[in-house]
Amino acid sequence: MNESGADYKLEVRYKDNPQYVAVYKFNTEPDWYQALWFKVIVGIFFLLIFSLVYIFWMKKVSKRKQLEQKSKIKMLYAQLNPHFVFNALGSIQGLLNDNQIEKANQYLVGFGSLLRNTLTSSENETQNLEIEIKSIKNYIELEQLRNAFSFSLVIDEKINVYETQILPLLMQPLIENAIKHGISNKENAEIALNISKKEYDLIFELVDNGKGFNTLAVQKGFGLKLVKDRITLFNQSSKKMKIDMKIQSDLSGTQITVCYKNWLKND
Repeated sequence: MNESGADYKLEVRYKDNPQYVAVYKFNTEPDWYQALWFKVIVGIFFLLIFSLVYIFWMKKVSKRKQLEQKSKIKMLYAQLNPHFVFNALGSIQGLLNDNQIEKANQYLVGFGSLLRNTLTSSENETQNLEIEIKSIKNYIELEQLRNAFSFSLVIDEKINVYETQILPLLMQPLIENAIKHGISNKENAEIALNISKKEYDLIFELVDNGKGFNTLAVQKGFGLKLVKDRITLFNQSSKKMKIDMKIQSDLSGTQITVCYKNWLKND
């Protein structure tokens, strides 16, 4: 039985001249599944199947990682809100202890509104800068009921606060720390928040003239740790946009710079 696509050799010995042997070589046409074009198509097909399976698996892994990151961030938000509530209740208690009943009532009314905004913000991955600024101003006004300090806010006019998205509540614990641990019981206390734009970066600079602290020492409070953890989690889940925080502090005060890198790339 002849095999398709095989080479054959036929040797013929003549009876009258046996020492002479004629050799004839020939081959048979290969079947369609033995053709080179078919082998190439099959190879491409299996390569395509492997690529699709690999892409599907990578997307599944990436989605699982994103869900894990979101879960961790929500957990941090759950820690952040009680931290904020605890500090606010401490302020209310301080006003009551000082027998400043009217201010305590004002604080409670403002605190209810601020808490609703805080809980709403914590459900979103990002929120526009305008909402964040309102929350910060609201919180500052409440704290000024108890603490005598001045607050200034400067926003670069090139920044569209209604369209620029940021991480919600990221600055809140830093401002709380500046008030509670920096300028508390200080005369002529000042806090300044500058929001600027440098190329594609959005920059927050929080400055106070408080007593400062050792930036190398382990911090016992939750606020600064929560901010650092949130920044770390975000940077792990984002490829293009990053957040960087730098702290400088001495006896003359503290400066915290939070830089949203490449945040305004499509602005």
